[in-house]
Amino acid sequence: MVLVLFMASQQGYTGIVKLLLEHNHTVDLCDMDGRSPLFMASQQGHTDIVKLLLEMNSNVDLCDSNGFTPLIESCSNNNTSIIQLLLTHKPNIDAQIYDGGRRNNTGFYACEVGHEDVVRLLLDKGAHTQICRFDGKSPLDSATDNGHTSIVCMVTEHMKKEDLLSY
Repeated sequence: MVLVLFMASQQGYTGIVKLLLEHNHTVDLCDMDGRSPLFMASQQGHTDIVKLLLEMNSNVDLCDSNGFTPLIESCSNNNTSIIQLLLTHKPNIDAQIYDGGRRNNTGFYACEVGHEDVVRLLLDKGAHTQICRFDGKSPLDSATDNGHTSIVCMVTEHMKKEDLLSY
């Protein structure tokens, strides 16, 4: 009974999720890996369930045992509709994880793999472009190293705006 909402959210059973939420099921109850129902629905791309969970004030920044948040998971999966939903609930867009001995955040993943729409969404919400990994690489370095010219242009323009605002 404990992880019923978790399983229904993971499997995309919108009707069951709705029923459980109507009966005050605990919205942020996590599995043994720290994954919440919102995390699983975000990971699996179940937009309607993400909406329902957010309406019930699910913790948008609750992270799993590896430090992944629903936003980081959605950014790495290039799921812009879920990212947009999560962003309306003011998540920590600069949340950092330690992945394979490297510090990463939402911007690194999107810049590294070339998710232009994700980068644009994050920059529009004020994601910081100056946060570097332990090896000193920035999101701009990551985009450059992987040949994502349009992302390099976006990040560079954003950095210019950041510089102007800092004066």
